[in-house]
Formats: sequence, structure tokens, C-alpha cells
Amino acid sequence: MSAGKIFVGALSAETNMFSPVPTDIGSFRDHLWVEAGALGDAAIWPAPLEGFRLAAQAHGWHVAQGLCVAAEPAAPMSAADYAEVRDRLLDDLRAALPVDAVALSLHGGMIAAGVPDCEGDILQRVRAIVGPDVPVGAVLDPHAHLTDAMVKSADLLIFFREYPHTDIEDRAQRLVERLIECRVGAIRPVASVFDCRMIDFYFTDREPMRAFVDDMSAAEEGLILSVSLVHGFPWGDVPEMGTKMLVYTDGNAPLGQEVAERFGHRLFALRGTTLPPLLSVPEAAALAEGWQGAPLVLADAADNPGGGAPGDATWLIGAVIDAGIEGVLAGLVWDPMLVRQAAALGPGGEARFRIGGKASPWSGPPLDVDARVLSVVRDAVQHADGWDWPMGDAVLLEIGGVRLAVCDRRVQCVDPAVFRMLGAMPEAARVIVVKSAQHFVAGFESIAGRIAYVESPGVLSLTGDAARYRHLSRPKWPFDPDPFADGAGVITTSPGRDDHQQRGKVDVQQG
Repeated sequence: MSAGKIFVGALSAETNMFSPVPTDIGSFRDHLWVEAGALGDAAIWPAPLEGFRLAAQAHGWHVAQGLCVAAEPAAPMSAADYAEVRDRLLDDLRAALPVDAVALSLHGGMIAAGVPDCEGDILQRVRAIVGPDVPVGAVLDPHAHLTDAMVKSADLLIFFREYPHTDIEDRAQRLVERLIECRVGAIRPVASVFDCRMIDFYFTDREPMRAFVDDMSAAEEGLILSVSLVHGFPWGDVPEMGTKMLVYTDGNAPLGQEVAERFGHRLFALRGTTLPPLLSVPEAAALAEGWQGAPLVLADAADNPGGGAPGDATWLIGAVIDAGIEGVLAGLVWDPMLVRQAAALGPGGEARFRIGGKASPWSGPPLDVDARVLSVVRDAVQHADGWDWPMGDAVLLEIGGVRLAVCDRRVQCVDPAVFRMLGAMPEAARVIVVKSAQHFVAGFESIAGRIAYVESPGVLSLTGDAARYRHLSRPKWPFDPDPFADGAGVITTSPGRDDHQQRGKVDVQQG
């Protein structure tokens, strides 16, 4: 066929059911909001939209860019706000018709009031608009809830493979290439899903996950079109929450079933071994106190805004301040009131500030400290992963031996440049405390003498508590020691795109 037209758009938000921070329309406007067609001839589009564009251009396809929005992870949206954003994206699709394919950037873990599966809802509506013959696909974050509605409504779902997500653009390009192959009839994707009956954390920059991910990549050859590990998102209280393997083959369901089950059982055998060792807050403070050499980077993972936490918890930072540890650089703390006070004083201003501890009981007690304002940056922006991450106004405070970066928009700390922007040199610090769980690694590992992960009483507790959930499907490890005690696996196979009369039906086979 001649060169086609592909519609691209984004609606991405990760929902933490336990977060005290609301998600609304303003959350998207604060983070990323691009109207239809506004990216135009920009040198670089935000990832993964840039990956969509590059792949389409390589095949001579025209790109119709619809609404592209993303928000920092937080609590569920209201039904009205979700419908407004969703319908704007769908209206842009209608305006772009006819199209030869649809590629969306979705998250996979988005929840709104009354809509526990936003991605499934979006994809079903897209399918209804374009009909059965137009290939529809999405690239998604692996911290997602893979649902039947998502699999049935899309021809292809491709998830980022790396955590931290260093392969966003690559996976987006792969999606568009496969959608074009669908459109010209070169492939007929069939999806197979294996439920691993577990929830865990899979850090792919280290073993044993490094070898697992490399083997996933190597498996993509011949009839195997795509292999994705869907990590699941532990703080999304929905029935489908959990780890799953998703395999697409070119019309070969038995092969897909075998590959999905093989990787799924292999992953289950690794349960409990894929999360780095966790330090308690006292252990982290003691390590920091005696640290020498290249910077010790402490990840305050339980208060990571990138997972829906407020970013104002004081447990770890307070322990470091109380211990009188010198040479510490820490951030990013979310505290709009403090930022306003410090900005009004300006560089060199001194005052007694109340820091953090405001958003929820998980935030800990506020810190009342004497501090000096070192710098103020208006409309600060953090650059990472092809995105601009707005921080709002930001300040750097000096509290004894600790320099603390505070911003008035909630965002995780992912790159050392954010400290340089405020006038601090992270390479010269003895200890760096970052409010992030894993996305900071790519930026900080080159300057770190050691990276350590800290478990504090924050919103994103990594140890798990079954009592927090009301909707979770069971059995599931670690809440149930042997979820496969019945001897059954769970394989779901979806029909290929050409089998339109069967679209929406699934076969469930016990392994």
C-alpha cells in the first residue's frame, strides 16, 4: 500500500490508591499538556512520541498528533475529569480520520472513580471509532494492570522493558513498526498472557533481572513478535493487579502460550530475589555518618513522587539532619509553602522554617529548623528521558551540613543536573538523598560510590501488606505462599486481528 497516516496521542497517569495527593486536570497541565498538532516540527518530541514519529518517518508515513498529556502519579481522578481528558483525545482521533493505524502512549495503571481500567476503556472506545480493520496499539509502562479489555481491544501492547525506563523511545518505535506490518498484512498478531500470580519489584539494571530481560529480547525472533513483562503496580488496588507475561506471535497461539508460560514460571522462581537489599532509616543514617569517597546515594524509595507518594516525608532527611551529618545534598522535597517563604527572603535570607510533614500521616513529623536560603530558581525544569519535568519554583536551603532542594511542584529527583541548576555540585557531596525509587539510577550511577535503597514508613512501603487491599484477586504471592498450589497456570489467548468475528473472545487454558 502507499504511505499511510498514523494517529498518535498520549494519556498517561499512574494511580496510587493509597496516595493522599489528588489527580485532576491541573495535574496534567502542571506536568505535560500538548494540544493536537502543537508539536509540529519541533526538533525533539517528548518520549515516547518521538519514537512514534521516527518510526513513521522511516516508513514514509504521515503522523497526525492528537492530545498528549501526562500527570505525576497520585490518587484516582474524578469521573468527570477523566472523561474530559479522554474525550478530548478521542475527539482528536475523530478529527484525524481516516487513519491507517493508531499508536497511543498510555500508562497501564490509570484509575478513575468508577473506571478501574482506564486504558481498557480508552482502547475500547478507540476500537469503536476506527473499526476492526485499523491496527490499534499502545506502548505502556510495565507498572501496569494488564486486563482482558486492553488485550481484546488492541492489536499490540508493547511495554517498556527496562526499569529504570531507558528504552522508551526504542519500544515506541517497535510498536509503530509492528502496526505498519499489521496494516500491510505482513503479520497477524495473537496475544498470550500468563498470570504469574505474584507481585514483586523487578530492577532490570542488576541480576537476576538483567539476564531475564536479555533473554526476553533474544526470544523475539521468527514468529515471536514481542515479549513483555508487565510488572504490575503494587499500590493499585484493582482485581487485575499483579505480574504477567505478555507474548505476541504471528498467528501461532500454541507457541505464544509456551513462551509466556516458560518465562512466567521462571520469573516466579525468582520471587523475593529481584529487589535490592533495603536499609532501615537508622541503618542508612549510620552508613551516611561514616561514609568516605565518592558520593553515597540513598534512595528514599517509600516517598517517591514517581509512585504517587507526596514527596514531603521527613523520616530519612530528618534522621540525617538530627545526626549532624556533614556534606549532604538532598531533594526533591515538595513543600509549596516553604518555597514561597524562602523565595520571598531570597538568597542569603535566614529564618526558622517548617519543612515537610504536611500531606499525610505517612509524611512524618514536620522539621522545624534554622536554615539559610542559598538559591532560588523560578519555573525550574528537570530534563530526563526525553521529557521536561516542570518543578515550579525551587529553592536550595542550607541546614547545618545538609543542603536541601525544595520545589513547589511534586516531582521525583531523577538527574544530578537538578542540583547543579540550584548551584550545588553533586559530585562534591559526601552523601546524596534522592526521593526516587529507581529512575534516578541512570543519572546518578556515574558519580556514585554506592547506591543504597532505604525503607521508611512512607506511602510506598516496599514490604507489602495484604490488609491494605479491598479488591485484589487471590491467591497471589507474597500474600499467599503457594499461589500455584492447585497445579494450574493461567494462559489467555486472544484472536488475531483478521479474526474479526471472534474479537473479544478468549480461551482460558489450565497449564
